[in-house]
Amino acid sequence: MSAEKLIPLAFGEVYDLFRGDEDFYFLCSASGRVLFTAGSLKLFLESDLTGRNLNDFFPDPLAANIIAAAFQKEYYEFRCELLGRHFRGSAEPSDGYIIIMLFPVSADGKAFIRKNSAQFISREISDQLSLMSAALSLLRKEAKRADLRQDMETPISVISRSIMRLLRMSRNMLDCALYENGALPLYLREGDMATFCRDLAERLRPICVKSGIEVNWIIPDKPVVGLFDDEKVERMILNLLANAIKAKRDGPITLELSDRGASFAITATDRGGGIASEAMSTAMNKHALAPVDQSSSAGGAGFGLALLRAFAARHGGTLIVSSNAGGTSACISLPKNLDQERMELNAVRPDYAGGFDHILLELSGVLDKEFYR
Repeated sequence: MSAEKLIPLAFGEVYDLFRGDEDFYFLCSASGRVLFTAGSLKLFLESDLTGRNLNDFFPDPLAANIIAAAFQKEYYEFRCELLGRHFRGSAEPSDGYIIIMLFPVSADGKAFIRKNSAQFISREISDQLSLMSAALSLLRKEAKRADLRQDMETPISVISRSIMRLLRMSRNMLDCALYENGALPLYLREGDMATFCRDLAERLRPICVKSGIEVNWIIPDKPVVGLFDDEKVERMILNLLANAIKAKRDGPITLELSDRGASFAITATDRGGGIASEAMSTAMNKHALAPVDQSSSAGGAGFGLALLRAFAARHGGTLIVSSNAGGTSACISLPKNLDQERMELNAVRPDYAGGFDHILLELSGVLDKEFYR
């Protein structure tokens, strides 16, 4: 047990929990009621054990043995099946509480590597990308010092764009998993969506001019005030734009903000070939991959539209996509007033982009490598 984790309990106390590399654990009261479930265990089990009693999901004899051992202040090891998964477990008493650690095993008891934890995979990808980004910065400096900058520009830009693509995919994968497990946070603020869209349009303008992408914005003159998570709305708009850019265009892309009274809507319309009818039914499935020769909004790594739907639903809104041979229209509708329960109070928003420019990150799948020099 090497890493230290602080766990705030509902009644205000804080405990130090020393754990190993596997953070599959939960904390129980002396009577066997689960007080806290680790995030990775929630993802792995696709269920939260918090608030339940040990005998709700363990056989009664096993639950009784764990509680009895804790009462005697004894360490207890066991094997169990939990929600269809096999584990090797241990229970350890700590200041009147029980720390239960679980280690996934196969049905025959042999340990296996987690493959389905989006949180674990995303963390590993992000760690490696941080190392690659640092190495790339050193390579840029060395190329400049050795007067090789011109020769190295193309490979450096390709690597930089690939790093951003992987980081974007990793973050999207994690956010989809967090949404499915009811753990996707919102960082809400009250703001004017019209001003927000104008600012984003100005930031996008030089990129659109340089790349030859024609984007027409339709934004009301009057304020459109509401509660929204500006980072997630920005990612939704840029995702809509990226999908429209992928489509074969016979005209400009239109991004329109409309005030609908109790809600506002953001609609992206392109004049591409549309989404194939056989792909339309699965376009919002995060696991769906478009055919190689298809470059519509159903393409990419399979997280784009699934992420849009997750972000919209988390705001209490909807995503509607319509498509035909004349093009595709995707509309995100969000309520202006959101329940305060959805807010993350006193929370510090992490930078999902790892310090990279948000626009270049979100459009890394459609912009040329020249933008990443």
